[in-house]
Amino acid sequence: MGSKDVQIVLKAKDEASRNIGGVRGNIKSLVGDVSALKSGLMGIAGVALLGPMVMNVAGAAKEWGLAVDDIVDQTGAAGEEASKLLVIAKRTGIGVEESAGIFAKFGKSISMAKDEMTKANAKGEQSDDIFSRMGFTFNDLSRSSMYEVFQMVTDKMRGMADGADKDRVAMEMFGKSGYKMHD
Repeated sequence: MGSKDVQIVLKAKDEASRNIGGVRGNIKSLVGDVSALKSGLMGIAGVALLGPMVMNVAGAAKEWGLAVDDIVDQTGAAGEEASKLLVIAKRTGIGVEESAGIFAKFGKSISMAKDEMTKANAKGEQSDDIFSRMGFTFNDLSRSSMYEVFQMVTDKMRGMADGADKDRVAMEMFGKSGYKMHD
């Protein structure tokens, strides 16, 4: 092999090395692009999977907020108290919408009992409302928040035997779904 042939072989080898290096660089670049695409697709898939969950949470939060507003509007209870009452109802298996109606009835029962107590007191008599029959006074109802009255009532109801009388008391205070409140 002459020197010219050696130069051609060396030149071909150098050119092949450069081309192989370029191919390796292209392969590394392609691998990086594929990784970036994979990450992007996983992000999109994550959003697609989390999207319905986020929507469910947002829907539940909206429903909760509306129920709190309903209780506040219908009873005059503070928002925090209304939220506490909803938590209690939820623990007993009562839905958010139904809870608003139950606590509206409870607030109305408290108001009616205070009116009856006032009228009976003016006549020098004892009121026959459900709260008086359970041993509560006008001051108990007037000086306590709705949530505090609820706690006092549930404490008294815990001491009652399960049965028709307990259900009747609960229904008189909370409405026809009231029996669920002492479970």
